[in-house]
Amino acid sequence: MTSNSDVGQGRKHVCDSCGWIGETPEAELDDRGNGLQSYCPKCDGSTHMQHFGNPLPEPGKTWQTPYGLDECPVCRTTGLFVCDKPSECLCGAILSGLSTTEIVEVPERGEKDVLISTTEEDIRHKVFDYTDGKDLGGDPRRELAYWRVNGTPQHTGPGRMILFTTGNKKVDYAAPICTVENGRIWFDFLSPVNMELPEDAPTRGFTYTETEDFLWA
Repeated sequence: MTSNSDVGQGRKHVCDSCGWIGETPEAELDDRGNGLQSYCPKCDGSTHMQHFGNPLPEPGKTWQTPYGLDECPVCRTTGLFVCDKPSECLCGAILSGLSTTEIVEVPERGEKDVLISTTEEDIRHKVFDYTDGKDLGGDPRRELAYWRVNGTPQHTGPGRMILFTTGNKKVDYAAPICTVENGRIWFDFLSPVNMELPEDAPTRGFTYTETEDFLWA
């Protein structure tokens, strides 16, 4: 069976029966009375689309960290709250060890990235380029930015991306999502990017999306 490490990033067809993973042109499209569906070229089983990219590390993975970590190895959020001692990131990842840091627990990543349409003025203070360098103190939440939403997002989470477009028909800013809660999506300070817009962004709220143009592995 093909493993995740054998395929590149992006949306792939995955066989429900034998686990085959392949590109869309490799899957066999056929109408067998249930509409046009895709089937595995190896065993003829039905396939589904799955996104491969930005995988979370497995529990038990270790790092040699004599000076601590400057970012969470799970959600990729930077900050002082991940250090060379037993600790827990805001995303829910639990880390242990001293000179060696091990992931004890990995949170659910979520299935989708988040795309938001906004203005340059509304996003300016959340962009890393514009931070003023003040001492943010010891509160991890003050190391993060957030975006207000209605309710708790159900289909995104740590390690996924939050994408912002300012009407230029492209993604202008992006950051890894640290965690979600009722009314807020918490994320690292945004970085300016120039990425292809995966789809049209709504004028209000946000939409779930997927992009193959990841900023990190």
